[in-house]
Amino acid sequence: MASSKRPMFTAESSESPPPSPRKRRMWLRESDEADGDMSIEDYLYACDGYRKTTALPRYPLPLIVRDLPPHLQGNRLAAIWGPLEQILSSFGIQEGHYFASIVCLEKFGYLPMSKIPTLRVEIKSDKTQKWSEIRNVLKKCLSDNAFPEVQVEIIHPDKCFLPSLFTIPSSHPSISIYNSIRDQLVELVDQRLRTAWLSMCIYKIGRTESVATFAVVVHVTPFAHCNWNLLKVDLEQMIRPRAPRGQIIGVEFLPALLTSANTSSEIITMFGRLLPNISRTPKMGMSVGVEGRASSGTLACFVDLTVGQKVHHGVLTNYHIIEPLENAPAQVKKQAALYGTGYFTSSDGTATKAIFPSEEDSKELQTIAATNVTQVQKEVTDARELKEMKEVMGDNTTAASNMLAHTQRVLKELQELKSITDTMPITLGKVLLSSGKLIGNNNMFIDWAFVELKRDAGNDWVGNKNILPERNSAVPPPSAYGVQSTYLYSHENPRPQGFSKMIPNSWYLKTGRSSRITTGICHGTEVFTNCAGQELSRYNTKGERIQTRNHITKAWIVIGKAGSGDPAQGDFCSPGDSGSAIIDNKTFIAGLLFGELTGLCGNKHNQVVGAGLVCCMDQVVADIENAATHRDRSGRVDGAPAKLTLT
Repeated sequence: MASSKRPMFTAESSESPPPSPRKRRMWLRESDEADGDMSIEDYLYACDGYRKTTALPRYPLPLIVRDLPPHLQGNRLAAIWGPLEQILSSFGIQEGHYFASIVCLEKFGYLPMSKIPTLRVEIKSDKTQKWSEIRNVLKKCLSDNAFPEVQVEIIHPDKCFLPSLFTIPSSHPSISIYNSIRDQLVELVDQRLRTAWLSMCIYKIGRTESVATFAVVVHVTPFAHCNWNLLKVDLEQMIRPRAPRGQIIGVEFLPALLTSANTSSEIITMFGRLLPNISRTPKMGMSVGVEGRASSGTLACFVDLTVGQKVHHGVLTNYHIIEPLENAPAQVKKQAALYGTGYFTSSDGTATKAIFPSEEDSKELQTIAATNVTQVQKEVTDARELKEMKEVMGDNTTAASNMLAHTQRVLKELQELKSITDTMPITLGKVLLSSGKLIGNNNMFIDWAFVELKRDAGNDWVGNKNILPERNSAVPPPSAYGVQSTYLYSHENPRPQGFSKMIPNSWYLKTGRSSRITTGICHGTEVFTNCAGQELSRYNTKGERIQTRNHITKAWIVIGKAGSGDPAQGDFCSPGDSGSAIIDNKTFIAGLLFGELTGLCGNKHNQVVGAGLVCCMDQVVADIENAATHRDRSGRVDGAPAKLTLT
C-alpha cells in the first residue's frame, strides 16, 4: 500500500498543497482518494490537483468542445449567468480572473462518444482548496434552475494534467537502469494487469519538454481497474535500488489505444488529406486496401523481388492491411495468420486482391467530387448570369468576367478529378507473399506484405518508381529534435537510396495516408507491447501461437514533437498510416510502420497523441528473402537466394 496517506486538501486542511503541478500530483497520489481499486480515469482524476468535475465518467483531458444542443440554447440558459457569477464572486473569484462557458464536452477514444453539457470554468490560481465546494454549489444552482443535465468542470488550463512523452538517448543512465530490470518490471505489470496493459517503457514525461521527468510509463486500456498506487509502489521499489543517488525514476499509468494504424487552394480545401490519393498511378504514401474491406492502410514503396531468373515488380505494405477478409473460410484465415501467404504456396486461398485507394477512401472521394462539381456548376451559372445582367445594364463587367473565368477553371479541375475518382478503386495487384502474424528474433514485431503489381499496368507503374516526400517548413527538421543532421532530399534525385535499419536516437520521416508527412525520433530503447488479446494473437516462425511470457513482444517506437520553443509531444501517425515507409535523414528506408500507440491524455496541440510502432527494415527484408528462397526437405537452400531491392 501507499506509504503515507494524506487527506485531500480542502478549505480546512492544515497542510497547504504544493504550488508545483508535479509535486502536487505526487502529494495527491499519496492520499486516500487515490488509493484502492479504481478505474484508470478515476485514478488520474484523483491525482490531478487542478481539476474538479461532476461528470461521470471522468474522461482524461483534454476534452473536445462542441456547441450546445438547441434545447439548451437561448434566453432561459442566459438568465442563469447572473446567479452563477454571484456564486463565483462569493468565493472571492472576481470577474476577469476566470473564463466560464457552457458547452458540450466529449472525448475521443471512448465509446459511445456522448456529448456532455458542461459549465466549464477556467481559473488560473494555485488556491484550489475550495474548488470542490465551488463545483458542488454551481451544480446545485444549475439543478435548481431546471438544468440538472448540465455538469460542472473547474480546471487550471495551464497546470491540469496534460502529459507528453519524450524520447531518451540510449546513452543516458536511465536507459541502462531500466534495461537492467525491464524484464522483472514487465512481468509484474503483466501479472497484475493481464490483458489490461498495452505497452511499457521508460520515457521523459511532462506537459512540455523542459519540465519532463523520467518515468516508467505503462499504457493501459480505457477503464482498466487496479490498485494503481499499490502497483506504483511495488514497481518503484524494484527501480529504486538500481538508481544511483539523485536519479529519480517514477512510474505513471496512462490510458491509451494500441491499434493497427489503418484512413488549387479551393481544391485542397474540398478534398483535404485525401487529395494526394486522386491518381491513376499508385505512389509512396497513398491509400491502399483490400477488395471487400473498407479499412485503409498506406503503400510503403515500390520493390523488386528477384527469385532465380524471375523478377516480381511489387509494393510493400503491412500484412494486417491485406489479410483475408472476415468472411473468408476459417481454415484460410488460420493458415494466413500462422504462415502468411507463401511464395511457393500462394494458391492456398490466403492471397487477397489489393486496391488503391481503399474502398472507404474511394467512396468518400467520389462523394466529395460529385458534390463539388454540382456546387461549382451552379456557381458558374450564377457568375454567367451576373455577367450578362451587367452587360444589359451597361455596367463594368471586368469583375464579373474574372469571376466567371475563375469558376470555370475550378470546374474544369474538378471535372478532371471526378473523371479519376469515378474509376476508383483501381486494382493494384495480388499478394504474392506476406508475414502473417509473425514474431521475429528477440520477440520483435514483424508485419509485412509484398503485393505483386498486376501485369497489364505493371510496367507503367514501375516506371513511376519511388518518389520521396519533400519536408516542408511545417514539419520539424532534425535540428528541432536536437539531432545534428540534415534531411538529404534532392530535387535532382528524389529517390530512396536503399534499405537500412532503425537506430535509436535518430530522426525519421514518414508519409502516410492519414497524417501525411510527419517526423520524429526513435526512442533510445524498445517498447514492450502486450499481444495477449485474441485480436493481437501472434505466431512464431514455426506457426506456433505465442504463449505465456512470450505474448510480450517488442517494437521500436517513434515519437514526434509539436510547437516551438518548449515543445509538447506531437502526432507521428494516425489510423490509416499503417504500412508507411520510415525514412532516415540519408533517405534510406529504415522501417515499416505497423501500429499506433494513441495516448488518450493529449496536450494543448492534440486531443490525442499517436506515436508510431515500427518494425525494422533489415529484418523485414531478410524475412522476405528467406520466404522466397527455395529449400529442400532438409531445409538447405537448393537454388539462388531471393533478393529484394528498391525499384
